[in-house]
Amino acid sequence: MTRAITSALAVLLLLPALGLDAGAQPADEDLPTLRFYDDGTAVLRLPSFGRNYKEPIDKLVAENRERLSATPYLVVDVRGNGGGWTAAYDAVLPLVYTDPIFRDGMDAWASPGNLAAARKMVASEKSPEALRAQGRALIARMEASPGQFVTMVEDGELRLDTARRYLKSAPPATPQGSPK
Repeated sequence: MTRAITSALAVLLLLPALGLDAGAQPADEDLPTLRFYDDGTAVLRLPSFGRNYKEPIDKLVAENRERLSATPYLVVDVRGNGGGWTAAYDAVLPLVYTDPIFRDGMDAWASPGNLAAARKMVASEKSPEALRAQGRALIARMEASPGQFVTMVEDGELRLDTARRYLKSAPPATPQGSPK
């Protein structure tokens, strides 16, 4: 997991420790889900940051933004999430953002195999346009520097206009799963 997501997530709790159930999973178990509880807790489950999940994550957050922003306890559950495209969780960042977030960049080896993979991703109509644009720039750098590391994504700092300064900590959980 990148430092960006670990820095950005204000609270990550294991649901069984709270005695909460993630609820019925949709047909695609990697689709994001959101549940609100009576105690002011919202649980946003993000099982995947794969490129195919950016749109469902964006939609879920957009449809619930007002209620999420007013929720005192937000649990972002990323258990089992193997990663993916960092832009997939962009819609979540304003909900957990409290300070600037440093994002580590990435480099890639300009090998024939990596170049072929980048071309395949760019050619796929399933890839979001933003990812395809990144891929086109990466291909140009790889073609210009074969057999070397090239920059995929620059290091950077994410600064948003608004920060949530008063995120609350979730109540402590006992081993039995009941908040004290």
